[in-house]
Amino acid sequence: MGEQLVSAGSFGSRLEAEMAQQTLAEHGIPAFVQADDVGGTRPALQFTGGVALIVRAEDLARARAVLAGSGPADRSPGPRRHRR
Repeated sequence: MGEQLVSAGSFGSRLEAEMAQQTLAEHGIPAFVQADDVGGTRPALQFTGGVALIVRAEDLARARAVLAGSGPADRSPGPRRHRR
């Protein structure tokens, strides 16, 4: 019996999904991008069907937690301190 695969999220473009895929890879979570865009030749189809990020069912909770913490606010280096 094979592993069960599930969607960890849906994205508006392949680029966004691939960035999320890289974030998961950095945390040791294997994932792949699934898009119905005719192999990348019709990127406009991504807007209607979205682009899914697929993970193993056993990794779903951890993947969603990692993705939830990877927003722009979490990437900021913190408050800047001005020198006088």
